[in-house]
Amino acid sequence: MDVSKDQHIKIKLSKSGHKIPIINQIHLHSAYNPIKEAETIFKKNEEQIKSNANLLVLGLGFGYHVIEFARNLRSIYGEDFKIFVLEPGVEIYNYYLEINETRDPNIAIIAGRDIKSIYEDHDLIDFLLKKPAVISHPASFNLHNDYFTKFLKYSAPNTLGEISGSMRSRELKEYIGEYHQDSGFDEFLHTVKEKHIHSEPLDFFFLALNEITREHDCGGRDNQ
Repeated sequence: MDVSKDQHIKIKLSKSGHKIPIINQIHLHSAYNPIKEAETIFKKNEEQIKSNANLLVLGLGFGYHVIEFARNLRSIYGEDFKIFVLEPGVEIYNYYLEINETRDPNIAIIAGRDIKSIYEDHDLIDFLLKKPAVISHPASFNLHNDYFTKFLKYSAPNTLGEISGSMRSRELKEYIGEYHQDSGFDEFLHTVKEKHIHSEPLDFFFLALNEITREHDCGGRDNQ
């Protein structure tokens, strides 16, 4: 779901000399000093950011806020932190790559993807299971409100057929394949727990599956 085709992107210099994008006449960063603005966004969310080594950022722009978040997390956690950024537009992401030549291995960016495919990204699912702090970039969130709201309210597939299609393990796929593929996940859990009640405990496996397939809750919107 690349939103770039519906956007008119211009780039201009801020008063401080930094490049900033303008989409449909909306400035995604301060026209005066995007670095200072990034520091302000960090300070506004400082407690939430510093209390979690994992951070999910909604909106990229040209990444001034993301770089500021990474700088502060690195001062606390060293290299033991991770930032995932969701950005609806591929074109804005490509501009970001041109402007920011230095790549931070602790920052991962998902751009131009529809919501369903995002939730099929195993690296992101593993990341969400760590319960990251969620911070939105205000201008990007307002510009793409529908996209980010759908992401935050997304309900994961709950039939066995839908779930098994996203699994990496061939053994798990084969195991689940023995059951009716239109069955709901809760029904499957009940059936299998009854079947294995006197055999080796599978609690950890089922708890992990239940966490992955429950309705996703990324913490809602941050305080903007």
